[in-house]
Amino acid sequence: RAINLAPRFSAPHYVRGRAYEKQHKFKEAIAEFDRAIARDSESIWSVGQRALTEAAAGNYDIARRDLEQATRRFPGTFEAHMYRAWFLATCPQAEYRDGATALSEAQLAVKLSYEDPYALDTLAAAYAETGDFERAQETARQALAKMPANVPDRKEVEARLAGLGQRQPYRDHR
Repeated sequence: RAINLAPRFSAPHYVRGRAYEKQHKFKEAIAEFDRAIARDSESIWSVGQRALTEAAAGNYDIARRDLEQATRRFPGTFEAHMYRAWFLATCPQAEYRDGATALSEAQLAVKLSYEDPYALDTLAAAYAETGDFERAQETARQALAKMPANVPDRKEVEARLAGLGQRQPYRDHR
């Protein structure tokens, strides 16, 4: 209904894309993110989620390319660096992971965001990918401390923290 009421706005397409993504309807999600980007080409959230959804669909080369382009296009946004770091730290395919670059990108995202909880969660994943599970746990706890109790993503962060205690890096299997 929101799309019909405000056809020029990107947000309804972004939200519908996220809903499709959660249902593992990746083709539909990517199409919605494309529609959101067509309406607002500066929406780093839509650009980043589209790339992560491409990865979830198994299109890792596309995801990597899009995330590299996003960090060049939006260098001052924490989101571009956060999305790239997340992919590099959590991709289920080992050849696409790069712990050192993920750590650097995540540290920049945290700095640019003034310690946003999602950036901190990404930093925790990057620490785990580099094998620094103590820092990963500490950083995941910081993310949880800054995250409101009623945020749906909180349970996912809590589950990742439990895995870090078992010295397991996180793999994104949307």
